[in-house]
Amino acid sequence: MSDFSTSIIAKDKCENSEAKSEEIKQWLVSKDIIKPNLTDCTLSENLGYAISDGAKKITEYPEYLPFDLRTNGLEITTEEQDFTSGEDIDIEVVCKKCNQESEIPDWEYIDETEKFACPSCNEQYPINDLMGETVVYKSNLGFTFWNTSDFTKEFLDEFQQKLGTEIILINQRI
Repeated sequence: MSDFSTSIIAKDKCENSEAKSEEIKQWLVSKDIIKPNLTDCTLSENLGYAISDGAKKITEYPEYLPFDLRTNGLEITTEEQDFTSGEDIDIEVVCKKCNQESEIPDWEYIDETEKFACPSCNEQYPINDLMGETVVYKSNLGFTFWNTSDFTKEFLDEFQQKLGTEIILINQRI
């Protein structure tokens, strides 16, 4: 069996990502979705919060929750990073105005608030607007759930409301 994750990330840059992440964490603990203490329950070098019994209410398939797996928790990210699907990332975009395909140079050095100018027609777009439904998205606030099943629409709507900004979902399989 391979591991997988779903990241719920803020579409727009969060000005106070530390405070907002703490608010969301406390909300998830109060709903018994995660346990309150940090443990080694993620596949990264970061500690996370193991899922709890309340997680059964927020997933489409609660019978598949990984209570018996070591990797079964929430990892919170409050610094800007690329969230990816784990696939090979091809940082090419298509201009919405002239349909010219271009590569984004120096992707790892671009802030999500920066704009990209099409080399053909000079039309400018915010980087994240260009990425759309691709496998990579930049954000400074993300909540990565390891080995949980699909979330319910109600949970995602409530999460977005609590976060106070539009969310993006990135699924990753390792």
